[in-house]
Amino acid sequence: MSKKAFPYVIAAGMLLIVGPLALKHTGVVLNDFADGLLTGAGMGCILLAVIKMPRKTAEQ
Repeated sequence: MSKKAFPYVIAAGMLLIVGPLALKHTGVVLNDFADGLLTGAGMGCILLAVIKMPRKTAEQ
């Protein structure tokens, strides 16, 4: 993954986590499975970025 992609990956992860919460707040209720799936995907994105990032910055 290129260094430029990190902010986008983290932003996408944040969106995936915040999205279901925002929907729930507005009254649109996703079923638990979809909610969990989106939140899990968001956390996965952020986790991936956090794991890969220190290695990239150390290489410079």
